[in-house]
Amino acid sequence: MWFHKLQDAWRTNPKAVAGVAAASLCIALSAIVLSVRNPRREHFELRKPVAASVDPASKSVVAKISPAKPPAYASPVKRHTAPSAHPRIVSKAEAPRSLQKAEAPPVPQSGADDTPKPPAVQPVPELPLTPANPENPELASFHATSKMLVHGPLDMPKVALTFDAGSDAKAVRLILKTLEERHVHATFFLTGRFCEKFPAECRAIAEAGMELGNHSYDHPKFTRLSDAKIAEELEKAEAAIVKACGRGAKPLFRFPYGDSNPRTQRIVAAAGYQSIHWTLDSLDAFQRPKTADFVAGRIDSRVKPGFITLMHVSCVTSAEALPRIFDQLDKMGAQVVPVSELLLAASAHRTHAAGNL
Repeated sequence: MWFHKLQDAWRTNPKAVAGVAAASLCIALSAIVLSVRNPRREHFELRKPVAASVDPASKSVVAKISPAKPPAYASPVKRHTAPSAHPRIVSKAEAPRSLQKAEAPPVPQSGADDTPKPPAVQPVPELPLTPANPENPELASFHATSKMLVHGPLDMPKVALTFDAGSDAKAVRLILKTLEERHVHATFFLTGRFCEKFPAECRAIAEAGMELGNHSYDHPKFTRLSDAKIAEELEKAEAAIVKACGRGAKPLFRFPYGDSNPRTQRIVAAAGYQSIHWTLDSLDAFQRPKTADFVAGRIDSRVKPGFITLMHVSCVTSAEALPRIFDQLDKMGAQVVPVSELLLAASAHRTHAAGNL
């Protein structure tokens, strides 16, 4: 029936019928498009999180689908979510690399103090700031020369007592005891091997504030050594002295046996050491053993102001002779000083004499 009406309308007004047909076609196409998009929306809604609840009567789980919003087809945005209270356990291969390397923080014990504490600082023993100390700024800045010091200014009422240490340390404690009783400092020339063999005695010498000197590593005759071997003797001895005493001997040096020549003196000076000889040898370690009377008598009868005396820490008789030697020096009015005091005084005299020329 409606078809006959459409034929009549077409005969009467064909343009109007064409418009109605076009509108109907558009409506049909719109319906088709909407029917195509609906499955995608339904698929999106099914993927929304589901909140589960339990039916008290049947004890069954009933799913409640939360209303979903239409999807937004924009570029994905990363969101930071709070970690779950019950995280899924993953294998080491599945875990992110940053989590694989992370270590669990230490768990503090109950009652322990969690406050971080600074590391304990070990106290450094202080050495007396006397001329016997190599940290003496005037001695530390002294410029070594190849001219060997044999004595200090002869018009100075001062005498330097020096002790060589190379073979044995049996007189060290007695010597230090007498020096402490007289409140004086002396100079000890140490070999490297002596420091390695008697570290306790070397430490006692240093802690007593005595002045240290380098006496080579193993006491060879330097005139028989090459330039490189001389440098090696100085370096090895200095390292052993620092290790045993806690401080170095530079710039003081004494040739073993007093054996030197202009070449060796130049090499030693180039290494930063000033050669120190002696004015009066006690002969305590020369040939046969000497008595305390011999050592005291030899020094008392020959010592003069500005002299540098030589004794050895291996000779107990020299340690026993010290009280008599001090008594004689007191009568002379001579003060016992470390050898660096005579060295600096002699250097000042030479500078003053050169300035008056």
